[in-house]
Amino acid sequence: MEYCMAAEIAWRAGYEKLKVVNVDWPYLIFGKTTDYDLALSEASITDQRKEFVDFSVPYFKSDMGVLTNVATPVDEKTIKTASVGVQQGTTGAAFAIDVLGLSNLNIYADKSELLNALHNGEIQAAITDTLIALSLEVADGGKTKVVGQYKSGDTYGAIYPKGNSNNTAFDKILQSMLDDGTIKKLSDKYLSSAWGKDPATVPYFKP
Repeated sequence: MEYCMAAEIAWRAGYEKLKVVNVDWPYLIFGKTTDYDLALSEASITDQRKEFVDFSVPYFKSDMGVLTNVATPVDEKTIKTASVGVQQGTTGAAFAIDVLGLSNLNIYADKSELLNALHNGEIQAAITDTLIALSLEVADGGKTKVVGQYKSGDTYGAIYPKGNSNNTAFDKILQSMLDDGTIKKLSDKYLSSAWGKDPATVPYFKP
């Protein structure tokens, strides 16, 4: 979905080509990455991150999902003492520490490391955006399951270089894509199969 969003933004901005580059998440979100126009990576908008980068108008909403092994699941009570993993520099990590107050916490550099830790039993559960957790469950072939989620009110936005002169123009394009239904069409086309279920059917845990 986000790749198609980027292509549409580039087209509406008058560019004939789109160049996509993979970068390390911590470098991107803490403003260490340069020489780019915008980044789309299911990035939650937070005040702390705004110190390092700028964000677009919000284009999506998500909460915090709990992904666990099917063979050794956790629930709303046992997650308090379980070994839990999060990805470095994410809102999931901040939520696990600041809101849930989890002490038995393991931090990983990226989603693949986090999922590997869950597979090999290093952790009992992983906390990340519900939408990301659901996509991991689908890709995992029945080994893991999203057993619950926490209400966090996260919204996704495109990441812009701090103070870049193009940010306002890109915001206008993104808003037009929201207004004319383009983003909803992309969501309907690509995300339903990626999630495997309606996120609203995942039960909510109390912090």
